[in-house]
Amino acid sequence: MKKQRLDHCLIGMTILLILSIFISNTQIALAQKEQPENKPLKYELSIDLVPIIEQGQFGKIYFKVNHYKEDQLKGAYRFGVSNGEYFKYKNDESSLPAGTTTSLDNFSHYETGLFLGYEIYKKIGPVLTYYGLDFTGKYFKEHRVPETSPDDQKIITLGICPFWGIKQWILKNRVSVSFEIGWENSLSKNTTYYDGIATYLSKSELKLPYNFTINYHL
Repeated sequence: MKKQRLDHCLIGMTILLILSIFISNTQIALAQKEQPENKPLKYELSIDLVPIIEQGQFGKIYFKVNHYKEDQLKGAYRFGVSNGEYFKYKNDESSLPAGTTTSLDNFSHYETGLFLGYEIYKKIGPVLTYYGLDFTGKYFKEHRVPETSPDDQKIITLGICPFWGIKQWILKNRVSVSFEIGWENSLSKNTTYYDGIATYLSKSELKLPYNFTINYHL
């Protein structure tokens, strides 16, 4: 288990290194176009670093559109997706020798998540603080054919998450990092394929961090 976690961390650090090289090269290419002050531009792409560091895979990715009023930055609309996953196994018994049977089932797995929210900015010195609300939706499905497992299920989750964060520039006008605390509240409907029974689960928890992102402004 420790070796697997170490492997994931090494993969995560490799991904971060590649991202850092890409961002640095882009920053050099755009250096002559930089503005004298650290003002967020029109758009922002944010990548959550926690799953990359811990598991070596991407987690949540946000695309943000900054909102201006009378040339003053007031906030940003944020649209996000979580790490989606899909795979399917099909048992092809026609390829087996005549008279051979297998206990393997056809199997499918699918999951994804969406986020829609708004953040309000307030600048304190060189640090940009913000707060807002995310509306979340998640879908999970795991199913075998024939239906032989009580674990086969479909889960639909809806929720809201108020959050607070801080943002600090690391490369002028182009790259920043953000740290967010969130209070996740959700309601899930879990339907099992085995017996068709639906159960409901409500959940409320403090996420620390809710997001820890590296942000590219464009």
